[in-house]
Amino acid sequence: MADPNIQLRWDKAICKWWCKQFDRWLVKHVLRPILFILPPGIVTAISTKGAVANELRTSYPSVFSEGVGANALNWLTASSIIVLICTGLYIWGMRAAYALIESHSKPDKSLSERDYLAILKAIDIIVSAKSTRMCGKAKASTEDAQLCAKTVFREITQPESQIPLLIHGIHTVFESVISEEVTWRIGLLKIEGGKPIDWYAFFPGESPPRTSPRALGAPSSTVSKCIETKAMVIVEDIQQELGKRNKQSRRFVKGNTQPNDQGSQLCYPIIHSATGEVEYVITIAGDRARCMLERYRTIFDYVLQRFALRLSIEHALLIMKEKSQ
Repeated sequence: MADPNIQLRWDKAICKWWCKQFDRWLVKHVLRPILFILPPGIVTAISTKGAVANELRTSYPSVFSEGVGANALNWLTASSIIVLICTGLYIWGMRAAYALIESHSKPDKSLSERDYLAILKAIDIIVSAKSTRMCGKAKASTEDAQLCAKTVFREITQPESQIPLLIHGIHTVFESVISEEVTWRIGLLKIEGGKPIDWYAFFPGESPPRTSPRALGAPSSTVSKCIETKAMVIVEDIQQELGKRNKQSRRFVKGNTQPNDQGSQLCYPIIHSATGEVEYVITIAGDRARCMLERYRTIFDYVLQRFALRLSIEHALLIMKEKSQ
């Protein structure tokens, strides 16, 4: 499975490359100890042990008996305390530099263990509702001598209630995983003939969508771009997008958006395998500009795939249920 972390900026990518080099066996166990320990060890030995300095003068008289080499050697032997402080700072500085590179190599946002648990919990709530319904029907069937298969199918398959639960689950995950400081509004648009026709579900219930499906059918809307490309579309700043003069490059329709409204918009297509067409579009709106960034795409895709699969299943059940009636 691909790593659902965000795309790294060029500076973070360089730091990550360096960290990989540092973790190689030769660098980690040979070069790093030499670089960290050998220089300060040699300087400290020269400074604190006169025998080492004398040996250098004897062995390399042309370097340490006169000129710059002699002055440097004399200063080292006469400044032991300063040398000890400097060598300590050298070791600390090297470790701090490595820690800084390692820290900067990490992505701004990645899925933690807590985030994965939040996704599982949201899905468990949805599965739990279906399990309760099926177990209740199974218990009732023990008291019924004969069961009608058609009736059982209609009673245990309730996509019309499961789909809104899935939208609620997406809201729960975005609030927990992406940001608790953003007010999220999640909607599900029904698509027919490549056009949005109805808001099938939305959450929270007290904040219904302000823009009609007809208005969202405009070619410049985020929804239409999502349907056209059959891919996720992210608008980082809705006001900045509305400020584009070229409507062909614009990916957001004004609708009932007010001039002081801030936020980001994401649309995700649900493509049904039976038709190959976009059957639904998940719309996600956050009330802060740049609360959803393009470089977070892999995280959004990973999260929404978990729900897209279940939405496709419920849609298939919905079609079969309608046909059975």
